[in-house]
Amino acid sequence: MLAYKVLSKWWLDPRCATMTTALVLVELEGIKIAGKDSYREAESLIY
Repeated sequence: MLAYKVLSKWWLDPRCATMTTALVLVELEGIKIAGKDSYREAESLIY
């Protein structure tokens, strides 16, 4: 419950929310790029 209170307060702070959103987006992009690279590597191994 305490963690929930801290998180909700933290999320309500616009600066923290913006930072978190930015970090999540960067991480998702990184995963996408890594996925594409591994896909290309797999493709080059097949052909």
